[in-house]
Amino acid sequence: LPVSINAVGYGAFSGCQSLKKITINGKGSYKTADGILYTSDGKQLLCYPAGKEETEFTVPDKVQIIGTAAFYNAKTLEKVTFSNKLIRISDYAFYGCDMLNTMDLPDSLEWIGAYAFKPLFGTQTLQSVYIGPQLAYIGECAWGDDAIMSFDVSETNEHFKSDGAMLLDKSGTVLLRLGFAEEGKALVIPEGIATIMYGALNNNCNYTALDLPDSLITLDYQHYPESLTKIKVGAHLIRMDTVRIDDTV
Repeated sequence: LPVSINAVGYGAFSGCQSLKKITINGKGSYKTADGILYTSDGKQLLCYPAGKEETEFTVPDKVQIIGTAAFYNAKTLEKVTFSNKLIRISDYAFYGCDMLNTMDLPDSLEWIGAYAFKPLFGTQTLQSVYIGPQLAYIGECAWGDDAIMSFDVSETNEHFKSDGAMLLDKSGTVLLRLGFAEEGKALVIPEGIATIMYGALNNNCNYTALDLPDSLITLDYQHYPESLTKIKVGAHLIRMDTVRIDDTV
């Protein structure tokens, strides 16, 4: 890239599957290191070329923001180590990183964007996802259809909580993401839940029935498993978005 470049749009290189290296010769608004594109101050990582063949990557200590679609379709990545200064993981940041199965989110993190870790094909099983004390926002369908066994939320986090199997807002009325659900059995959502957010049930588990509580008011769009044959609707449900399922329920 020419040193004179002064703007790089979101996801500018997201379709370049064979791209292995980005180079800028000279000092300007951007810089590169090991073929990766950063802002000149090193605080934003903008593009990790999808064609790089490494399986692990450590985010430099200076990086505070991982840009939109920065790691888009980096299919060989299995592990990313984040810096302790990271504040934001933007929308689609690791979209399509289908092999990524290890992500230790730092305590400094405040924002996870929509579809940030969504795989393009297939799913991963994550044993646990840590939610640190500063995290205040999680975008819709952040982990796609990955199976997450449990959530570990910092006791000092003011926005989220978990009973292990479910990630909830602090009030306990909004279900943001379901963790493990037993295969071949009914999935029972407990009383007290008023809203199930977009993609909250996208956990790659083959439950056969969904039992919704009377407290539920809003059920956003979900990707239900093909094994689902029955949905029991509660007494106060007002909105249920389109059901995506291959079999008839």
